[in-house]
Amino acid sequence: MKTVIVGRTHMGVASACAGALSLDDGRGLRLFNVAGEYPIRDHYRVGQAWDMDVEPKEQVRPPHVEDVVVHRERYIGDIADLRGLVLGLVTPWQGELDHVFENTLTVANSKLYVGPGGSLPSQSTHFWLADRELRFDADETRYEAVLGQRRTIKYVGLDEPTPTIVPGELVRLSLASWYQGRYLPEERCYLQVSGSLG
Repeated sequence: MKTVIVGRTHMGVASACAGALSLDDGRGLRLFNVAGEYPIRDHYRVGQAWDMDVEPKEQVRPPHVEDVVVHRERYIGDIADLRGLVLGLVTPWQGELDHVFENTLTVANSKLYVGPGGSLPSQSTHFWLADRELRFDADETRYEAVLGQRRTIKYVGLDEPTPTIVPGELVRLSLASWYQGRYLPEERCYLQVSGSLG
């Protein structure tokens, strides 16, 4: 399967969650090594094309259904126009941020998330054409919506964030792993920004 790397997010000190798209059908993939672990941090770079043999990871928990184990891979080269390629493979979400992930998000304290009590989306990663400006707060490592209701979204990408995401920019969104903080009544998957393709 020919793939292209479209996102890299922090996963511990030495690892990264690498997101890819199949060049055959645009299917989203989250890559794991043969040990079932996240790859080392700099193994993949956004914009690289790879030929891979993959199989679905044995244990997945929705909405993180994109998980695959990479058994063999061969680097092909870098994609010059990644935004154009992605737009040719997938139909990004448009409109308000609150309605991405199939209208399954709930909001609390300006943060968007899915919880176990509601409907779950069919995937945990996808693209959104920004309908508003988002400004990056370096102190909080998050983006904040400038127009409309206040929304704060954690930035988890490994690549340097852009200071401002402008309307029309192609943004890769993802849902964090299930998490229940000390003061939360339930587990949640929080909405996060994992990168922008301009």
